Amino acid sequence: MIPAIITIVYLVVLLAIGFMYRRKVTTTDEYYVAGRRLSPLILGLSFFAALGTAWGYIGGPASGYVYGVPEFASFAGWIPGVAIVAFIFAPKIREKAAQYKTNSFTAFVRDVHHGGYPLTYLTSIVVLAAYILFFVSCLKAIGVTLSPVLGISYMPALFIGGIIIIAYSIMGGLRAVVVTDIAGLAFMCITFGVVIWLIQGQGGIGALSARIDAFNPELLHPSTGYPYGATMASIWILFFVLYIFYQALPLFWHYYISLGTSSKKGMAIFTMLGTISVCMVPFLIFTGIAGNVLLPERLVDADTVMPTIFQTFASPVVFGLFTIGVFTAVMTTFDSALLAITASTKEMFEPLFKKYGQTETQKLKWGRVLMIAIWAVSIYWAATAPPALIVRYLVIGSIGLSTVIAGPTILAMIKVGTKWGAFFAILISAIALAILVLRGLLGWIEQALVTAIVSVAVYYIASAVEWKLNPASKIIS
Repeated sequence: MIPAIITIVYLVVLLAIGFMYRRKVTTTDEYYVAGRRLSPLILGLSFFAALGTAWGYIGGPASGYVYGVPEFASFAGWIPGVAIVAFIFAPKIREKAAQYKTNSFTAFVRDVHHGGYPLTYLTSIVVLAAYILFFVSCLKAIGVTLSPVLGISYMPALFIGGIIIIAYSIMGGLRAVVVTDIAGLAFMCITFGVVIWLIQGQGGIGALSARIDAFNPELLHPSTGYPYGATMASIWILFFVLYIFYQALPLFWHYYISLGTSSKKGMAIFTMLGTISVCMVPFLIFTGIAGNVLLPERLVDADTVMPTIFQTFASPVVFGLFTIGVFTAVMTTFDSALLAITASTKEMFEPLFKKYGQTETQKLKWGRVLMIAIWAVSIYWAATAPPALIVRYLVIGSIGLSTVIAGPTILAMIKVGTKWGAFFAILISAIALAILVLRGLLGWIEQALVTAIVSVAVYYIASAVEWKLNPASKIIS
């Protein structure tokens, strides 16, 4: 009863925050990027929460529960990936976004390459297709998390959590998203504290590691890097490279273009907050691995390992706080991503807006309708999809997308190519990823690395060809 009451009160507060900001949002710029007036500290706190993700609190531990220590390879690459992109590339991204007055990832890719609507449509379609998988994983995590604490089945929990998030997001835009993220940040910190408490209560990392080794030595000392790659040594290197590109995702990019300043001090604050958030992840993964010895029976759905562990070992109050923290981690990723992808997708409809003379108010309304449509498709898929590891959706949707757009995003901050270079880089690398995934070639991470190489190579080769055929295209720099 106590966990349910805590959770219900928290959900009501989220709705109240969205209602509070709904009248203050009158333009698309205010809705999507808060007028680019948010400070690095405020936006950094929201970024801190968003980096938690469904993967960190649900998918990562689930993957650790099934595969063991290879999941730590993500942690090894994630920290420098966040730091490099947030401190070095984010200021350039923010400045270019302000220069072109863009409020979406798609518009940024288009404008920085002086592209037209072929590039706009392709980028929007790839982003939307990949993020539908991402949204399904987030919604599944919401259903898994809320179900035990509210004492209801997965399906009602999925709809309750999903409806709460879409409600405050469509009302208040980025400001509501940021404020709700910060409001839930305290619960995320409490959740992390509970994780440490549980590990210590079981004798600490050393004692738990010994029990895991006795159960199955392969979990902590695997002979291969399955499912990410052939060997452990290879995936430690691959993750470092890939997570630099991973920070080019529209979800994170949206934070960069929304920053109110690009000063070194501001970037240092923003980067520090993001890095601290990532440092929590390995403890969550280790707890998921420990689920093999902490739980008496093998779980049918590994995504339930964290809720099951804490429902088993924690008091009702602690379990309630843990649940809110996990829900917050998932929510903060889902709401910010939904806003970012809606901003990107609506670029496809700009010609129609111009043709029919739509005002800012009308554009804002259509943006909200589009957000609801994307949410509805995602929640339908999450409700009907069979049980699966969340990490599988995230690998295909998130890491796959980040490598498809590798050339025209992160490396474009070093040397910008051309519009057709960007177009063919996205198109051909997306085809390459689809072939690798559908035919089951290579490991998940090797698939992403090959896709990134294809994206970067095609980006510069196609740009060089366009420069040769059209010397005027060299004005882009």
